[in-house]
Amino acid sequence: MKKHILFLICGLLMFTACKLEDSYTQTNVQDLVTVKGDYLVNDYGYSLTVVQDAVGAVNWKVEGARYLALYDVLNRNLDINLKEMVRSREASLTEYDESVEYPTDPVEPYMATFSGGYLNLGFFITKAKNSDNAHPIRFFYDVVDNQMTLYVVHYGNNEDLRTMSKDDLESEDRVYHIEGEEFTGISTLTMKLYYLEADATGAPVLREGSYDIH
Repeated sequence: MKKHILFLICGLLMFTACKLEDSYTQTNVQDLVTVKGDYLVNDYGYSLTVVQDAVGAVNWKVEGARYLALYDVLNRNLDINLKEMVRSREASLTEYDESVEYPTDPVEPYMATFSGGYLNLGFFITKAKNSDNAHPIRFFYDVVDNQMTLYVVHYGNNEDLRTMSKDDLESEDRVYHIEGEEFTGISTLTMKLYYLEADATGAPVLREGSYDIH
C-alpha cells in the first residue's frame, strides 16, 4: 500500500451507505474485504465484483481470506478495478509476562479499527534488505479492571535502524486481525509499542508509544 496514511488511524476510509447512495464511482478506495465465492465482501456487507484485476485472482482468491485492498469503484453495480492487496494475518493474544524482556524493535502503526467482527491492525516495519528473518509481530495483553493493554512486539533481527543507511533498508506493509471476542467486556483498550521518531537534530530516536483504540 502507498505510504501516505496518517501515523495512527482509528478507522479506515471505507465505503459507507451514504457514499454508495451519493456517488457511483470513486478512485483509490482503501477497504478491508473478505473473499466469499467470486466476490470481495467488505465489512459493511457490500459485495464487490472484480472486473479489472491488477493483482491476479490466482494470487488472492482464497475463500475466507481477509485483505486490505485498494481499488476503484467503476459503477453503481460495485464493479471494481482491483489495484493492490495486502493479506491480513490472523493473530492471537498471549498474556503479557512482566518477567520477560521483550524486543524493542520499532513498528509504525497506521490502522487500528474494529470491523467485521475483528480488531484490525496495520503496521509498516522497516528491515534490512534481503533479511532472512521473518520479522514476526506478536500481540500480548494485560487486563486490569476491564481495561486492556495490548503490547505490540516486533521480533526483528538485531538491526539498529538508527545507525543503518536508508539504502540498506526496505519497508513492508503488515495487516493483522484479532477475533473481536477477545475484547468482550473490555471498556478501554490501549496499544503500546516502540517506534522511531526524529529528534530536533533529525536523528532517529527510539520511543515507546501509547494509543487508545475505540
